[in-house]
Amino acid sequence: MRLALLGLVVALAAAAIIVLAGADPDSETAPSVRAPRRTELLMRTPRAVVGTCRSAASAARKPPHCPLAIPVPDGTWGHARALDSNPCEYLIDVGPGRRRGESARDSIYHLLFGSRCRRFDLAADHRRWPKDGFVANDLRLVGVAPLKPGQSSVTNHAAPARARVVRRMRIGGSPAILLRYPAHPLTTVHSAHLAIVWNEAHAGYAVSGHPSDPQTTRQERRTIEALRAMALALRNR
Repeated sequence: MRLALLGLVVALAAAAIIVLAGADPDSETAPSVRAPRRTELLMRTPRAVVGTCRSAASAARKPPHCPLAIPVPDGTWGHARALDSNPCEYLIDVGPGRRRGESARDSIYHLLFGSRCRRFDLAADHRRWPKDGFVANDLRLVGVAPLKPGQSSVTNHAAPARARVVRRMRIGGSPAILLRYPAHPLTTVHSAHLAIVWNEAHAGYAVSGHPSDPQTTRQERRTIEALRAMALALRNR
């Protein structure tokens, strides 16, 4: 009897460990587009978005790295366009489509993702990234600070508008940073977004999403989970 009771306790403890492991928001397992969790965080990437990505990435010096799954939108995803497409980088902008209504706003409604031909330096300066200000082929992650009268963005008077580092994480075993962009002033296409930046082999990657308004702590957490799930799915495509 005691042995049977001991066996039951061990089994329940093991089950609890499995459940807790599955609930770990930092799990390195990439959600499958066929998995039940897909209905909560990810959906299969619309064909038009994949086509836009492959077309933009065709100019790059490496095979296309287009996602098979993207975050579930607040309603539907709208038009996709390539903001950048050259041998060293491509950046895809996916705009909002039809909204679900005022009571259902707890998802991402504007999405950006892209890749560049070299790794990012993930070092920060006083929790601001990047440490060295402007960088080439930056996937528009670095904006230009508001100019003062008489200043020009093409002169050395321009200052970078750097994102704040929320925390560090890992994407598929690789170091990554979670960034927060202020809504105002508008300095970059990533304004008001949360973004994850990481490296894989010799390339750098970014996924960026604008949470629906009004923003809450729960909604921000779901946005981060969805972006991280997309990054893992992108890496394990």
